[in-house]
Amino acid sequence: MSFKTIHASLDTKLKTITGLPRLQEENVRIKLGSGTSAWCRATLLPAKTVIATVGQQGFNQYNGLYQIDLFYPNNATYVDCFDMADTIIATFIPGLILDNTRITNSYIQPGYTSEANYYVVPVIIEWEQYINRPQL
Repeated sequence: MSFKTIHASLDTKLKTITGLPRLQEENVRIKLGSGTSAWCRATLLPAKTVIATVGQQGFNQYNGLYQIDLFYPNNATYVDCFDMADTIIATFIPGLILDNTRITNSYIQPGYTSEANYYVVPVIIEWEQYINRPQL
């Protein structure tokens, strides 16, 4: 297990979505136009590792969020933004397994207007992975 592998699996699945706005990958900046075209940003947000089982052959639970922020121009219809959010949620359905990473939940957060002329809707994908604990 590595966070690099988890992130790559989630990004790969995201890129399969037809009509996905231009993707700004983590730690890569894209040049935005005049604020008239949609784009999105994906970020891996690992959470605290949990000891899932006891004993020398136990497992650790790695989990966290994969947040996809959808940016659509202000004063345009919000329908396209919510359609894309629905498509992402339908792609990352709970129970889906990507390279040993299981999707546990997917939902949207409230939208907001950014100072950069965009309406932003965060889509949250919750994930988890169980890994054998290293031997002591």
